[in-house]
Amino acid sequence: MTTYNKATLKTFFEQGDIPSGSDYANLIDSQINIVETGVQVMGGALNPTELITARVSATDVNVTGTFRVAGITSAGTMYVDNLMAGNALVTLNALNVTGTTSADRLYANSAVVSAMTMNAASINTATYTSFVKYGVGVVSAAGTTQGAAAVLINTVNRGKGIADGTTTGFTPPANNAGLVQYLFNEGVSANLWPPVGGTINGLAANTAFPLVASAMVTIVHLTASAMAVK
Repeated sequence: MTTYNKATLKTFFEQGDIPSGSDYANLIDSQINIVETGVQVMGGALNPTELITARVSATDVNVTGTFRVAGITSAGTMYVDNLMAGNALVTLNALNVTGTTSADRLYANSAVVSAMTMNAASINTATYTSFVKYGVGVVSAAGTTQGAAAVLINTVNRGKGIADGTTTGFTPPANNAGLVQYLFNEGVSANLWPPVGGTINGLAANTAFPLVASAMVTIVHLTASAMAVK
């Protein structure tokens, strides 16, 4: 049978017409049927006034155009390997997760977020203490105790100390086993503290590693809280 637009279908059922069986068949074939299980193709866009519950297969969500998301909120566990739209990675303006997020490649504000590293223009270290930005950043030393030390949130850190010695502390973030960071202490001598309960170079727990002025060190995260510094 043949499908027709509304204007053509109306010509088969005008006043005085005697529609044939084919006309009725064409009318039926030109409609969307809610019990059909096969693919039904629409020639134009669908603009519903109410929310349509999507039917998603167990393996794929296919979007050939633009998929725009203002925010994704998960109260439980969300696992994402690759979220694709038109063969391009989706960019999210906001990603709010109160459970667990496991992502191979996920973009947030055009920055890559992976299980270990966050490459972003800005990061809230109070919330994301275990994430590190890929790139170079300036970190100002803070405090003279472990709890007050400034967190090194970049893979390459330019440490700025204070000459009066009142703010000379740095600390790498916890829970990043396998991560390698670099710290160039551009200020005066300072202290590199391990994460709370952690160690540096096998020293006693919570013991600071001394940093000399104008020197670079490499920080290797051996475990969640044990660091090797050279």
